[in-house]
Amino acid sequence: MSLEAAAEELARLGGVDRRRAAAAILRASHDEVFRARLTQLAKKPALLHSLLLAEDEDAAVRQQPVDVIEELTRSIRAWAANGFGLVEPSTYFRRLDVCNSCPHYREPADDPLLTIAPWATDRRVCELCGCYMRLKARLTKQHCPAGKWEEADVPL
Repeated sequence: MSLEAAAEELARLGGVDRRRAAAAILRASHDEVFRARLTQLAKKPALLHSLLLAEDEDAAVRQQPVDVIEELTRSIRAWAANGFGLVEPSTYFRRLDVCNSCPHYREPADDPLLTIAPWATDRRVCELCGCYMRLKARLTKQHCPAGKWEEADVPL
């Protein structure tokens, strides 16, 4: 069974979204104790639902590698279409202030794809899009995946 099919089935059984189910399956692939709990609760939907909701809230929102690559590609295309422009320093710092107060702006998980910038002094990434916001915030035609930059982008 493919990961997508397994996630779809677990999401159906547990009454959760597919991303949360996929995160649980990935954890179960390397955590025997968690895998045993999932197996035990497979026939008890209410308990399975509770486990999946309680299980690592952060894993449920972390981007999958293919999603990170797609977001990076989209961002670079939008930036190139706008002539590789940079925002004004004041907009950049307002955007970073928004990111710094966001709960999704964190150190990257132990994911090789999110640790590809060892030169970065601030390695935090947005868990919703997988981007290094210190870089993305400087580029024109970019957006916050949670929609929090709208006010930061309006000049004072």
